[in-house]
Amino acid sequence: MMKFKMTKMAVFMALMGLTQACNPNITSSELKETKASDLKITGTFYEYNDEDQVDATALLKTIPDGTGIQLNQGETLKVGTKEGSDPVDYTLMSYDYNFLDIGETYKTKLDKPAVGEDYYLIYKDVDGVETTAQFSSQGVPELITPAQDDIVEPGSEVSLTWTKKNLGKLYVDVSYTTTDGASGWTQFSTSDDGSYTLDLDHYFFDDLASGDMTISLRHDTAYESMEGFGDADIRISTYSRRTVTVESLDTALHTTRAFSHSQKYRCAEGESKKVKMNDAWVDYCL
Repeated sequence: MMKFKMTKMAVFMALMGLTQACNPNITSSELKETKASDLKITGTFYEYNDEDQVDATALLKTIPDGTGIQLNQGETLKVGTKEGSDPVDYTLMSYDYNFLDIGETYKTKLDKPAVGEDYYLIYKDVDGVETTAQFSSQGVPELITPAQDDIVEPGSEVSLTWTKKNLGKLYVDVSYTTTDGASGWTQFSTSDDGSYTLDLDHYFFDDLASGDMTISLRHDTAYESMEGFGDADIRISTYSRRTVTVESLDTALHTTRAFSHSQKYRCAEGESKKVKMNDAWVDYCL
């Protein structure tokens, strides 16, 4: 499990440290060779089941030291997808430097490929020769529970369910913001067996008495070699996400929002909790 909590001061200090760090930086004109076979192609692609576009970054690096390269001799990086036998619909990636990025980065947004369609990441060198990395995403199952805008009790167990696809290792990413401004992010690993129980009684959530929480089921598709390139590190992260509200049962019962079955209150043995909602008494015990 990975975890991350930061106060405003910690964020400020971290950013100050990054601004003072030395980022690798080299231009392609400083290289002896700019052929794809002499370079490492890297890329990250972020897919969300509830969005039609993909956030993509790509970067060429030297081998073996892994220094990021800014293309300044007319070379290009472009990325695209294709439907059936249609030509590839390319988007030119634009150079972006940000002190939060380590090295040089090329970024763009593009339409998400349909199931079974491929990505095409193309590098054109100084001689106009194009080398194409072709790859695809395995996707991630859609979360069945929790439902969007569910209400969950602080310290309760949240049931995540999905239709398994035999993808192997999956991740559960959780981020939250409390009503008093605190925030946190953590990650748990699991297997693709169709269910996972997120325990909000975990010490990481000890300051989450009320607020908003985003739960994501994530799968990573990774490629460590690409024909034509000297090396490769391409990763596609696909997310199915839900945002829920964390608040006490007593507070929630004064609203008209209904709990899903997976988020009902876990009563003690023999205990009964009911509330009148829309002129009907509803049992909130599992």
